[in-house]
Amino acid sequence: MPDNDEVARIETAFARQYDLDLLGIRQDAASLREAVAGPINNNGAATFYTYNGTQAFIPDLETIDPSQVVPDPRLSIRHIEANLDDAAKYSQACLQLRLQYGELARHRNDTRFKGEEFVRLDAVHLHEVDEGLYKLPWKEAADEVEGLELALTQATIQQNIPEVMTGDVANGQKFAKLLSDQMMSDQITQNAFITRSVANTEKDKVETLANSTATYRANMEYATWQETLAAAKATVAQLSTKLKVARRKEDYLRKDEGFKLQRAFISRQLAWLQISEHCRSGSELNYDERLRATKSLFDENLRPLIERATVVNDGLKQVYGIDLPLGDLAKGGILDQISAWLVKASDTIATWKRTQRLTIVQIAEKIMIASDRKTFDATFTVNDLNLPNSNALLRGMNIEFIGDGKAPISVSVTPPAGVVLAGNAAPLRLGRVCPVAPNLELRPQQADLLWNGSPKGDWKVLGSLTSSSGSVDQIIMYLWVVSA
Repeated sequence: MPDNDEVARIETAFARQYDLDLLGIRQDAASLREAVAGPINNNGAATFYTYNGTQAFIPDLETIDPSQVVPDPRLSIRHIEANLDDAAKYSQACLQLRLQYGELARHRNDTRFKGEEFVRLDAVHLHEVDEGLYKLPWKEAADEVEGLELALTQATIQQNIPEVMTGDVANGQKFAKLLSDQMMSDQITQNAFITRSVANTEKDKVETLANSTATYRANMEYATWQETLAAAKATVAQLSTKLKVARRKEDYLRKDEGFKLQRAFISRQLAWLQISEHCRSGSELNYDERLRATKSLFDENLRPLIERATVVNDGLKQVYGIDLPLGDLAKGGILDQISAWLVKASDTIATWKRTQRLTIVQIAEKIMIASDRKTFDATFTVNDLNLPNSNALLRGMNIEFIGDGKAPISVSVTPPAGVVLAGNAAPLRLGRVCPVAPNLELRPQQADLLWNGSPKGDWKVLGSLTSSSGSVDQIIMYLWVVSA
């Protein structure tokens, strides 16, 4: 369990990481102590809340300035479909990361505000303990015991008076034995004698009536005091029971102070340990750290998304002649704007492709064999006469040969200037050029490098021959092109 120094360290670390105004919190705690120590006024309890920190608790996710993002020069505007696919993947990744960021932000803020609530309430609770929060119950019980003891003493005195009055023992009290049988009998006799003495006529009858009346009054008086005695005994019995209960209650509440302090101590220590976990580097509960990591990953996906969207935007206009402007990107709405535009771009390209047809252009040329008979070359000139449309675009190429050779040969192809992407002037290598086989399906090669290039111009082919190659008479070049 953390000691006071460790708690102070955790509190400082949490406040620094989650932007808690510790100075304001401590000022509020001091103001509360001062207020509750003063006289009670009619305005109710004083309230204190000071906050001098920032109002933006969660950093913005989109902070990249799109105007500062320059597309990688290796991204070609001719790779429209590939760039569009990449952009869609980056868009999905960004959208997923934004959801994660929002969920982490919710947990982070929940942790931050509950953490501040705990820090503030912990200070209030410590103040309450100092003011006797847990002592109050047993002190109230002790006061109750004291009051019951005094009440029981007085009730016992009240019970003793009628007992002494109706008893036969003289204990020095002036009212002792006043209602004893002997005393009452003597009082009746004396009262009858006095009445007889003052009577002028019928003295015997007067004496008898006086005796009867005095006996009646004495019995009524006796009954009244017996009732008082019974009530006093009931009061004593009730007070005795209440006193026993109050003493048991006081005894437990004195122990309960320790129980409550221990429960509060355990809860407080565990809460500080939990807060510490929110600050520990590498912890899954360190939401600030996870937010920064998610933000960094989001930026790593958003930047290439902007690059590819920009390149696709240019390619649609310049290569396909499609006017679908991306528009100016504004920080804070980049992802939504690009994501919506990508949907439109995908639909537009799909519609545009329905207007295009794929054509395989076949051109045959005789070869020129070198004097050493180890190499040969050929030049293919492609112009509008060879193409279905003057604006036809490349999708790939391949080569076969005519001759009596059966073994594959290898050739290098130098396309017209500007056809190969990324300005790569190195020849294209075809390592397996086979003789013409009408029954076999020929597939386009070098599609990535030639995609959307113009086929027009001179294509130069340089090949090598071996002793096992046989004769090669002609080279046939196939160009896959799309056009309206």
